[in-house]
Amino acid sequence: MKLTKGISTGYLDDLWRTTVRFVWNHRCAKCGVAGNLEAHHYFPRRIAMTRWNWRNGILLCKWKCHKFAHTKEGDRWVEGALGPKVYSSLNKLSKIILKQHHVKTGMSNSEFRQKVKKELIDKLKTTEKVEFQSSNGRELI
Repeated sequence: MKLTKGISTGYLDDLWRTTVRFVWNHRCAKCGVAGNLEAHHYFPRRIAMTRWNWRNGILLCKWKCHKFAHTKEGDRWVEGALGPKVYSSLNKLSKIILKQHHVKTGMSNSEFRQKVKKELIDKLKTTEKVEFQSSNGRELI
């Protein structure tokens, strides 16, 4: 087993999930239910530049709305719930290859993970309870 120093993928996944739960006020963004929730990535987890971006997460109930989000109609609904500014920003990020980002910025993978951790923790610290809007979602900027 390879041991690495620094911030693990699992830690960042957990921190991202927690942040998404707080941003969406622990309620399904579609139906408003408060239990059995999952954080859904709009842009897939395999895309490193958006994987831990809290704006790339929407909280959905496990058995109804999360399954709906994986349909074409649900995909359009999630895009609308995120809002055009957030979608456009995430779409641009999703096109960037992480290694190319590191070369361009001179940032190491460890520094990138530190930055992601700081952004998620800062968002958690500043997240206020927001009024839930089940039909339109919220602009997350």
